[in-house]
Amino acid sequence: MLVLHACWAGVAAAVTWSQGWLRGSRPVLWPGRDPSDLLRLAIAVILASPMTALVGAWMGVRTGTTLTLHQMLALSIASAASPIAAWLLLAPGPDIAAPSRRPIAMIAGLLGLLVCWPFLQLAIDGISRLQQALGGEAAPALGHSTLQSLRAQASEPAAWGVAAAAVLITPLAEEITWRGLVQQSLKRVRLPVPAAILLTSAGFALFHWSVLPAAARPGGLAALTLLGATLGWLTERTGRIESAMVAHAAFNLANLLLFSMLPE
Repeated sequence: MLVLHACWAGVAAAVTWSQGWLRGSRPVLWPGRDPSDLLRLAIAVILASPMTALVGAWMGVRTGTTLTLHQMLALSIASAASPIAAWLLLAPGPDIAAPSRRPIAMIAGLLGLLVCWPFLQLAIDGISRLQQALGGEAAPALGHSTLQSLRAQASEPAAWGVAAAAVLITPLAEEITWRGLVQQSLKRVRLPVPAAILLTSAGFALFHWSVLPAAARPGGLAALTLLGATLGWLTERTGRIESAMVAHAAFNLANLLLFSMLPE
C-alpha cells in the first residue's frame, strides 16, 4: 500500500500543479459573510457545548467512561444542532443567488479529497513507522474512538445512526464552524488566506485530540491538519463551503468503509 499511495500522491501532485489548482481563489459565497451573521454563528457554536453537556448529563454520561452508541449518537446531534440551525436560518446572501456553482463545488470537493487522500495515508504511515523506530507504540488500525466504539458495539441498532451522523451531520457542523466561522473571521481581521487556512487547520486537528487514541495521535493530528488545509483550500478555491462539506463527508464515509473491511 505504501508504494500505491506514493505513486498516487505523485500523480495527484503532478496533475494539481499542471492544472494550476493551487493558484487563485474566489470570494467565499455563503450566508455568513456579514459580521452580524458571523456573530450569530459564533453564539450558536458556543451554545453547542452547554447543549451537549446537558444532553450528556440527561443520558447519564460520566467522565472517563466509554460511551454507548446511543449516547454517542445523541451527543453528535446535540453538538451539531445549533451551528447547522443558525447557518440555515441566516438571511439569504449571494450564496443563494449563484446556485449553478453548487454542483461544481461539490464535484471539486470529491476531486480535492482524491488528491489529498494519498498524502494523508503517507503521513499516518510515515509517522507510525517513525514512532516504532524510536521505540514507541505502533498506531492502532482503528485510529478514532468512534470507529473503536462501532467495532466494539457493532450489533447495536444505533451503530447505523452513528455512522449516518458521521457522514451526514458532523461534516456540516464542523465545516460551518471551521471553514465558515473561524476561517472567514480570520480573513476579516486581515489575515492572509494561507495563514487563515493553516491556523484553522491546526485548530481543527487539535479539536479532535480527545477522540484520537494516544498511539494514533501524532499521525492523526498531522493527517487532520493536512485534511483541514485541503478543506480550507477547497473553500477558497471554489468560493463555496459546500466543497469542503462534501469532501469532509466523503472522507468520513471512506474511513467507515475501510473500517468495515478490517478483520476483527
